[in-house]
Amino acid sequence: MKSSRRVTRSWLCSVVRRALAVGLVMAAAPALADPCAVTIVRAPAAVRATVESWLATERCGVSLAVRIVESEGELYIFAIDDKGGVRERTVPDAQSAGLLIASWTADDGLTTPTSVAAPVPTPSIESTPAPTPVPSVLMASDTTVREHFDGRPIHSLESQGDEHWLTLAAGSTMTSGFAGRAEIEVVRHQGFAVSIVTGIAQNRDAASLDSTMTSTFHPSYTDLVAMVGVQHTWRWPRWHVRAGVAAGVVVSSLSLDWTNPYGNSVRETASLVSLVTEASTAVGYAVTAHWEAEVGPAITSSNQGYYLPNQMETLLRRPWSVAVYVGVRRSL
Repeated sequence: MKSSRRVTRSWLCSVVRRALAVGLVMAAAPALADPCAVTIVRAPAAVRATVESWLATERCGVSLAVRIVESEGELYIFAIDDKGGVRERTVPDAQSAGLLIASWTADDGLTTPTSVAAPVPTPSIESTPAPTPVPSVLMASDTTVREHFDGRPIHSLESQGDEHWLTLAAGSTMTSGFAGRAEIEVVRHQGFAVSIVTGIAQNRDAASLDSTMTSTFHPSYTDLVAMVGVQHTWRWPRWHVRAGVAAGVVVSSLSLDWTNPYGNSVRETASLVSLVTEASTAVGYAVTAHWEAEVGPAITSSNQGYYLPNQMETLLRRPWSVAVYVGVRRSL
């Protein structure tokens, strides 16, 4: 009987020791992390794979939209979080990029494996080789000062990559008329872009008869514009300035109500197609990684003369006009 009791106690002690050992091991093991809420919008294939391997086991507290661009042997990283915060940095290689992005998105900094005490070495056991050091990377904050390549400022991702933009804007002319326009970039290289510009404007503009040049009229005009333009964009972390020129054709319609010398009310209508040029500039702000807001003026110039059959004279339109636009931009 005593022997049976000793066997039972020994078995129970063994079970308890094993349960405690399993619990300690489970407590020491790091919890599996949820996949990181990081969207890699643009990156070279090899760099993307390396960054995704870094993020596979990270615990994330920040959602990021990340773009990675190769430039002169280094990697330029541009990231915007879900609150609109901007992070930027240049790193030497893909491993450094993965480490940096992991640190940006981690909820409590970059996670490292839990260290486990190694057994006391004995002469019969070989020593474990030292781990390969991970490349060191400086952490970047939302107010990171932009670095430079050979003294040249790195403009933002738009000027470094090949993204095209669609711009929609509406505004007012200097005579309180309505103006609207759309621009779509068809070619982009660095900060330069070639765009197709279309627009419509309705306003009352000044005009005079070519015979006297003294009588001033204010007819109503409707202008439909189609142009090809070239712009350049200068960028900072959130702000940009865009300036450009364009040229094309404008289809204009005129409507004029006036009283002739005999006291009769007369309506004159005419239309024509003429060449038009434009110079524009805008200041913009990056709202998210894909949306921007802009505001700025555009000055158009075109020589137009409308022949009035009832007056039997030509009405000369003022050769220039100004409109101020407010618009939004979307990366394509």
